[in-house]
Amino acid sequence: MQDMETKIGQKSQEKEVKAYIPNLHLELTPQTEIRRLRKVIEEKNDCIAKFKKYDEERKSYYRRFEQNYEMMEERFNEFIDAINECDEIDDGTKDFYKEVIMRLYRGKVATDKEKSVLQTSLSQLMKLQECFNNLEFSMMGVGNAQKRAELLNELRKMKVRYDNITTSFSKKMSELK
Repeated sequence: MQDMETKIGQKSQEKEVKAYIPNLHLELTPQTEIRRLRKVIEEKNDCIAKFKKYDEERKSYYRRFEQNYEMMEERFNEFIDAINECDEIDDGTKDFYKEVIMRLYRGKVATDKEKSVLQTSLSQLMKLQECFNNLEFSMMGVGNAQKRAELLNELRKMKVRYDNITTSFSKKMSELK
């Protein structure tokens, strides 16, 4: 029995000696350590960049989610208002539902008409910007420096008014959305 134990002990010692150790004779130099640390830093930076991308996508997703929820809340409130305006009609009757739908439809149609008129006017105003640019180009050719300065000053005043009007249109358009 001892003979067998001795043989097993010898074999296990032989295996330990014959085992492959990958970094047995590896010399650690400052250059290899710097290379290793650079790879670690690059990997860390990649992970940070991926997380930032994920975070931006998550933020935009939840922003859209909140906007959709606000829109649903707004539509629900419109619906509740239309129902509350129909107090004189019995609940659950055909006339009640007809009246609620008609009130919602009228409000939607009025809003859509306003948006359409504003959008048409805004597109016409945007065409006016091109006219301003052409006018400015023409004014640059005026020979008299004093007259050219006066004309350009008036044009700048018109552009300021134009910017105020387009800003007002844009605000009104965003209110109707």
